[in-house]
Amino acid sequence: AFSRLLPFPADVRWVVQDTPAVVERGRRLAAERQAPQGLSFTANLEDGEGIDVLFASGVLQYLPQTLAEIVARFKRPPLRIIVNTAAIHPERSFFTLNSIGTAFCPYRVQANGPFVREVKQAGYILRDRWQNMAKSLQVPFETGLDLSAYSGFCFDRT
Repeated sequence: AFSRLLPFPADVRWVVQDTPAVVERGRRLAAERQAPQGLSFTANLEDGEGIDVLFASGVLQYLPQTLAEIVARFKRPPLRIIVNTAAIHPERSFFTLNSIGTAFCPYRVQANGPFVREVKQAGYILRDRWQNMAKSLQVPFETGLDLSAYSGFCFDRT
């Protein structure tokens, strides 16, 4: 999808990490669409060791670990982290459930302050942040937990 917008060098390596079922489907689609050789799929987070850019879009809220915990697992952490479409609350961290249509999934919403602070403590500086106004979150039966927008961040290794 990104190749329509960005010309990638022939030697770029793009590793997609997801669940085993999604990885298998991704591999099949890549073969059918004759994707570039540099695109690969894995279900193992460790396969991202030594990457230059960690791009996490719409995924952090589904993971059992926080971003800082994930980065701490790498011997050579990424130089840049781009987070897009993250469920970040201005004040509170909590778990809820999210309906993806076929299932209900545990869903982590992180408080802004601790989220940014933990990534900074992992050795990063915050370069930029943005709001995705096209995506919101309504938490039924609770007040003060809704999100009017999802968040994005760019961090660089210090």
